[in-house]
Amino acid sequence: MGKNFEGRGEKIVDQTERGRKLIDGACSKALEVMRSDEINPSDFKNHSGYSNATIQKDIAYVERLDTSFGKNLSPEQEDARKLAMIFEAIIHEQAELSDWLGPDVITRKASRFDDFGNGIDTIAEFAHPDGNLVLAIDVTMSNPTKKLEDIKKDIDRETLSHIKYFESSDGKFKGHLRGIVPKVIVGAERRAVLRLASLWLKNEKKELGAHPMQLQILDEIAAQLNVFRRYADKIGKTNLGDIYEKQTDLILAIRESKHLLYQKPGAQSYAYSDGLYKTLLDQLSLKFGEKALV
Repeated sequence: MGKNFEGRGEKIVDQTERGRKLIDGACSKALEVMRSDEINPSDFKNHSGYSNATIQKDIAYVERLDTSFGKNLSPEQEDARKLAMIFEAIIHEQAELSDWLGPDVITRKASRFDDFGNGIDTIAEFAHPDGNLVLAIDVTMSNPTKKLEDIKKDIDRETLSHIKYFESSDGKFKGHLRGIVPKVIVGAERRAVLRLASLWLKNEKKELGAHPMQLQILDEIAAQLNVFRRYADKIGKTNLGDIYEKQTDLILAIRESKHLLYQKPGAQSYAYSDGLYKTLLDQLSLKFGEKALV
């Protein structure tokens, strides 16, 4: 990637015509990527545990929200909405295509119902000796405080995230994952996403494969899983703590496998220049009363 991580393709000024074209072009690509891999509730018709009436109700729920979503937005708000979609698509694609989340992950775009209803953007499924592990990912470019509070409430109630429409990568399970899926928040600020989008739109595979955003994402996930585990153990929800511990160990192993990437100039300091990264870790410590360790 050149001498450091601020090299070719990294300088983007989004208030220019060039910047608007970048956002529009990357948004079109993002829609294509997500639609091609999105779980469709209609595929669960006549499947055990799903009545056709329930599926139609869920589809109607999504259609109502889709109709109102994005209405009356200012140009700045519309740009922010598009950028969030772009960031989500990049993570979804590169997690698997460029091994951002390791070589043993399969990603699926959550159904629109689980997106709206359960706050899940991407489902990551990891091969594991004890059976595949599933992680729900919520991608954001805004303040993550409310999302962290919701996760804390779930742990207090001794439950995890729900995925209503899920099918395992090996085809052995198709159904509802009820309160057993850890959820994490992945975030970055606007400037970082714009730079990333520029590389993605130009299909810069080599630079994307070695991009430090993957390290930022792994650090964010590891810090959250670690804090969630310690908090669950502290309040006596040790069954949840065990689930979090297994996923923490998995992510830390993936993180360790990228030690050569961490050694590249600018790699370790990349995340610290991202305001949302710092906000996420600060709020994580504040809300859970546990120091966010990376």
